[in-house]
Amino acid sequence: IAATRASEKYHAWTVYSSDTGQVSADQDFVETYYDPEGLAFYGDGDRLVTLDDRGRVSLWDVKSQKIIAGIDLPGGAADRLKDPASKDPYGTALQMVDGPDKVPREGQDFRSMSVDASRNLVAICNDRGEATLLRFDQKEESFRELFSWQAHNGPCTAIRIMPVGDEIVTGGWDGAIAVWDVARLAIRTTSEPLIVRQDRSPLVQIFETGFRVNDLSVSADGRLVAAAVSIDIAELDPKIAKRIEAGDPGPVAPGNGVLVYDLDGSDE
Repeated sequence: IAATRASEKYHAWTVYSSDTGQVSADQDFVETYYDPEGLAFYGDGDRLVTLDDRGRVSLWDVKSQKIIAGIDLPGGAADRLKDPASKDPYGTALQMVDGPDKVPREGQDFRSMSVDASRNLVAICNDRGEATLLRFDQKEESFRELFSWQAHNGPCTAIRIMPVGDEIVTGGWDGAIAVWDVARLAIRTTSEPLIVRQDRSPLVQIFETGFRVNDLSVSADGRLVAAAVSIDIAELDPKIAKRIEAGDPGPVAPGNGVLVYDLDGSDE
């Protein structure tokens, strides 16, 4: 079991044994101004992939606690720092902090990550609604960006590589859960960047939840997708919002919960 640890200026990761409950590997705290946003074991537990909000993906050797490979994704904090007046996805100026790189602490960018070690794939999504697919080259021990695409209108908050087939599922604050065909995405983002025939659309399925999608989980057979969803009280009718805040939801309760979709039957 791997977990990230963060404080005001430092972050690290720890690996625990589920058999004993003891710490089996513990990375020393590293001084950084970036927040860890995701981590996943790469394979059998000897390696660990981390994602931070600046857009840095790192592959670690758990035993030695050393980085094997890393890649900085375009559009992360490093790119935004080139323009001091750059804006975050919510339209506010990035706030700077003291430090060797003067890295922004606010305007978090990269949201979620999914790893498929059997196919050497890593998928990432960000606050601008973009998704990116990486491949790890075992021989060169380096990451390579395969392609990126616009997955959502607004923050893309969850991404999962399907355990079977060649599809990726994403979720976002626009309320959509989308299933994407990887092969068709590759065509669309290279040789056919402008027009894609309807029968070759990379968007295989879409579910409009009506809520903000915060996280996703896919069953082992790839048939079911579970989504953790919520609704902002401010988006409700003011009278309903006031009643909910007073502890009396009445006939209309806030939409916080889990939805499960059957990808075969397209049923909720």
